Amino acid sequence: MESDIEDDILILSAASLLLRRQTKKKKMKKRRFTVSPYLKLRNIKGRFVKDFEDLRQFPPAFKENFRMTPADFDNLLKLLEPQLSPKHHSRPDSFTSSEKLAMTLEYLASGSYQRHIASVYRASKQAIGKVIADVCDGLYQALKTEFLKVITLAYGFFSIVLMAVGDADYRLSYIDVGSCKGFCLETTLRKRNEG
Repeated sequence: MESDIEDDILILSAASLLLRRQTKKKKMKKRRFTVSPYLKLRNIKGRFVKDFEDLRQFPPAFKENFRMTPADFDNLLKLLEPQLSPKHHSRPDSFTSSEKLAMTLEYLASGSYQRHIASVYRASKQAIGKVIADVCDGLYQALKTEFLKVITLAYGFFSIVLMAVGDADYRLSYIDVGSCKGFCLETTLRKRNEG
C-alpha cells in the first residue's frame, strides 16, 4: 500500500513537471522574424550604400561627418584592413572593412548614440556595438606606437598633480603643484639650486 502511494506521488510530480514545461513554452514569445525587414534592406538603403561615395566626392561634407579627409580615411583603412576584413567563413551580408571603419568614425566624430548609428546604417544594436569595439581595438593596435607614446624616464613614467581653487571670474586663490616619483630630480632647476 505504501509503495502504491509513493508511485502515485512520483507519477503526479512527473506529470505536473511536464505540464509546467508545456505552459512555459506556450508563454514564451515567439519571434516574428529572425532578421528585421528594416535591417535586411541595409545593402540597398543603408547610409553607407546611399551616401558614402557621395560624401567622398564632396570632401568638406566628408570631413564634417568623419573628421578626416577621404585620403586620410583610405590610409587608415589600409592600416586596419587585416584586422577588419571579414574572416574566410563570413556571411555574404557581413560588413565590409570600409563600412566598419565608417560606422566607427561617424560614431566617434558625432557623439551620437550607438542606436542612432545602428539605425542609419541599418545594423542591429548588438552588431554595431561589436563593430565599434573591434575597430577601436584595431585603431589602438595600429596607432599606439606612432601616436600614443608614453613619456618615460629611467625609472618609468611620471605625472604632475595640479590642484587649484578659483572663483567665477577665473581668479585663482590657491595653487598646489606636486609630482610623483621625484619628477624634479632630473630638472635643471633642482641641479642649479643644489649648486
